[in-house]
Amino acid sequence: MTLSYRSIIPAWVLLITMLLFAQAGCVSNSAQNEKATETSFASAPFGIDTKGERSNPVLEIRGIEGPLLENARAHLSLGRNACDAPPWRIHRHYGQAENDIEKALRALGYYRPVVEKHLAPSCPMVDSGDVATGKTDRGGCKQDCWSARFTVDPGSAVRVAAIEVTVAGEARTEPAFHALQKELPIRQGDILNHARYERIKADILALAADLGYFDGHFTVHELQVDPENLKATIRIVYDSGPRHRFGTLSIRHRALDSDIIERIIDWREGEPFDAKELARIYRDLVDSDYFAMVEVRPRFQRISDRRIPVEINLTPRKRYRFSFGLGMSTDGGPSGSFSVLNRRLNSRAHRWSSDTSVSLVKSTVGAEYRIPLADPRTDWLSFQGGYQREDTDTAKSQGLRLGVRRTRRYFDDWLGTISLDTLREDFEAGSTDDMATMVVAGIGFSNSRYENRMRPRWGHHLSLKLNASHTMLGSDNDFIQGYISGKWVRGMSRGGRVLLRGELGASKVDDFKTLPTSYRFFAGGDKSVRGYGFHELGPKDNRGDVVGGPHIMVGSLEYEHPVAKQWAITTFVDHGNALDNSTNILGSALKTGVGTGVRWFSPFGPAGVDLAFPLGEDDSKFRVHLNMGIDL
Repeated sequence: MTLSYRSIIPAWVLLITMLLFAQAGCVSNSAQNEKATETSFASAPFGIDTKGERSNPVLEIRGIEGPLLENARAHLSLGRNACDAPPWRIHRHYGQAENDIEKALRALGYYRPVVEKHLAPSCPMVDSGDVATGKTDRGGCKQDCWSARFTVDPGSAVRVAAIEVTVAGEARTEPAFHALQKELPIRQGDILNHARYERIKADILALAADLGYFDGHFTVHELQVDPENLKATIRIVYDSGPRHRFGTLSIRHRALDSDIIERIIDWREGEPFDAKELARIYRDLVDSDYFAMVEVRPRFQRISDRRIPVEINLTPRKRYRFSFGLGMSTDGGPSGSFSVLNRRLNSRAHRWSSDTSVSLVKSTVGAEYRIPLADPRTDWLSFQGGYQREDTDTAKSQGLRLGVRRTRRYFDDWLGTISLDTLREDFEAGSTDDMATMVVAGIGFSNSRYENRMRPRWGHHLSLKLNASHTMLGSDNDFIQGYISGKWVRGMSRGGRVLLRGELGASKVDDFKTLPTSYRFFAGGDKSVRGYGFHELGPKDNRGDVVGGPHIMVGSLEYEHPVAKQWAITTFVDHGNALDNSTNILGSALKTGVGTGVRWFSPFGPAGVDLAFPLGEDDSKFRVHLNMGIDL
């Protein structure tokens, strides 16, 4: 039989192909039968699965820790290869690993690291013939997956020998830039950190944009590094150029007159541009409660002569708001409330509201008509009227009240009120059953600060009032009365809180018997001295009935500790009483209640149950107090 070279060549090709497949099958079967195990290094970012399944790569870096180690791992391209990555890719990334580590350490000020490395490839990768040169060992291959080890000596760090940050142009006198220059993220003597150097430039650009220096640029931004002498020099010069200013204001709205809105935002065309001023305008419009949606937009594309026009788009809130609530307390029993608010009675932003509350002890019906003045948010004139009925174990009263109030913001966060009220009250206290007419002038201030309304970790509320009445005004009695109340909250370790509460009042009354009970002081109850009933404490008449007093002094100390996400336990001590002129506060007149309780911070507000025990009473019995409401 005769064979031509054309038929011989395909036969040899077929034979060689069959032999290669057979050898690959043997290698594959041999690899499957081996049961070599690997132990992962503690510093490796990848773990090893020892359950027989395919493991993950092991990457160990020794000699560095902290930010240096984290940055080195982040820069190593080798660490992004899986076990089944092509061998050529693993060896290529292994070859550039030194450069990756050097680049990572250089960013943190270490310019001359020494890196030793070792790669243990997977066995099929070794047999493929594409083996890394240098320290790669054929005999050290891994059956399951490749691993690599790096030993790094970072060397000495480069430190900042000199730093100069200069602001030129109109911004050179800007206090905000002076503050930035004093609080640089890197200082002379610090280890060089490239990210912090870049942050200096980013902070300058951000501040310039906030303050309207849109033409500013860096004339110099140099970072000179001398690795031999371990020194670096930073020099940055920023020329701000001229500052832009606010241009024309356009307001798109309906329902309210434009001058009302302008009084809320206090706009001044031509003032220097400031992003914080736009944020303030936004907050003031939202806080006014007139608008459901507020948009404040600087129109940079319409800049003319360095004037930036501003556009405000407003969507009004619904005219009416209705609300109701249900509650429960030991003092008043079950209670209910209903209120209605007309936010915009007319285009001048006048408001009308009505509030009704009903309980077994105290019920009120009131209405208010409010006229905004200079600042509709915090400056208004209001006319009020209402009816109140109160029926406790110590006193009964019902009365009509008419009043006028001027309210405005004083001393930044203090809200002040000047008032004049006329009261016609029918009252019973002890053996007194009388009716009185009072015309009372008053002034009051209040201040509140807190970081969380529902469960504050810190905050306070302080209220001060001074009321006076005289027969010359048409009153049946002369009196002057001062009253201070406050609450204070501070967070403690492990989620605990300390809550302080106190009230102090004093009166000078011409004839106490004819003073309506609404101007008398009583103590005891959920918000006073726990362990005693509502208004159970106070001076008594000859028959032993509590009639209230012209003075009051009450304090409370409470510690609250969380036991679950929305639950806490509390322990407390309350101390105080309502007093008369003859009371010795160093004697037994001041009463004390102690106890413990549970708090539930529900989605609808805090609720609690307290178990209180009065001290120093012959027939002392514990009392349960239910309460709902926020702390401040």
